[in-house]
Amino acid sequence: MVRYYSVSSSNSSLASGSVVKSEKNYRLGFVLEVVGMIRSNGEDLERRLNMTRPRLNAYSITEIFEFLNSEKVHGLRFFEWICSNHPKLQKDTCVCSLIIDNLGRLEDYGTMQEWFRKFACEKICLTYEAFGFLPVLASADASLKESTKIVLDLLNEVGGSFQSSGVCALIEMLCKFHLFDMAKHVICISEGKQSCSLLFIREMCRSGLIEEAHGIIRGIRQARCAHTTTLYNYLLGSLWKNSRITEVFQLVDEMKKSDIPFDAITFEILINSVCSLGNMDAVHRILDQMVAQGVQPRLSTHACIIKTLFAAERYEAAYKHVVYASAIDKTSSNMIYSLTAKLYLEKGHIMSARNTLVDMMEKGLRPNFSIYMKVVKQLRRTGRGNLARDLESKHFKFVFNPHVAYS
Repeated sequence: MVRYYSVSSSNSSLASGSVVKSEKNYRLGFVLEVVGMIRSNGEDLERRLNMTRPRLNAYSITEIFEFLNSEKVHGLRFFEWICSNHPKLQKDTCVCSLIIDNLGRLEDYGTMQEWFRKFACEKICLTYEAFGFLPVLASADASLKESTKIVLDLLNEVGGSFQSSGVCALIEMLCKFHLFDMAKHVICISEGKQSCSLLFIREMCRSGLIEEAHGIIRGIRQARCAHTTTLYNYLLGSLWKNSRITEVFQLVDEMKKSDIPFDAITFEILINSVCSLGNMDAVHRILDQMVAQGVQPRLSTHACIIKTLFAAERYEAAYKHVVYASAIDKTSSNMIYSLTAKLYLEKGHIMSARNTLVDMMEKGLRPNFSIYMKVVKQLRRTGRGNLARDLESKHFKFVFNPHVAYS
């Protein structure tokens, strides 16, 4: 409990002996207080928990379960109290996953099965945190395989979409702990192998196991998986993030030779890679290819091109692309123009930023309010008050027009 001491004085100053605790320590004290209540498991537990209700949230509940799990203290009564007293949290996937992890650490698989069935009825999906107990319990590969099989059997008994999402969460957890061999074993003995394979490849790429992931993708490609493009995108993205640009191009060639279709993400990674080399002529050829294939560039693709041209101080070419991009993607026009105004402002070209905003507003496009205000303020700072007022006048028509959204 935190106590505060105050002493009255002629100048109403606080006495030097006052106790002040940081918010972090105060929260930790509260968490430990609740953990102590749960550990004691008294008959009046629910009544005591009711007193803490205003201060409980998803974050503090997570911290409480972390302590309970580390000490292997049963958290079922606490979770049942949450379900009865916190309607917003009783279906929270993260909170529901915490009790499964708690039951797993206590090896209470019977109760776990009961809650699997309840969650399935409530259409609640688990996150990978639900199965964090498996690597903790398993001291060897054999025991990990045995514990994993028990969980898989429980999920299979429930079946349906809960089983599918549960298996994916299990595989994701194994991958997070770099237990890829066990994750692969789970995929082999599970249904819904395609969705599991997507997740498996994604996690391998995130972990930097690019060559291993590539080998698996080749095997999946030969089996004509429906999601082959997505699998290659994971690999391409990982190569690009690791600045392995040459390998990006090699992988793109492999996709072409294997007749694997490109989607907007594939093209974006390719364009990002080409932009990093400054080859803007090649970028425009890729854009032409996208148009020919009926693939719409993403907003982030246009942003990459515009930023690359600005970095090279090719402002005229950048603005031409803004006009082009706005013509083919009208839903993103506001954001494209606003980004350009922001980039001009960052480069110190206040008049170009102002002209960009004027251009877009004359086309009926409402600018991003934050960027608009920065331009107005900068115009005033540089002695261009008349231009600032003119910009405000042009912007005024958007203020009372609910049909035009800010970017």
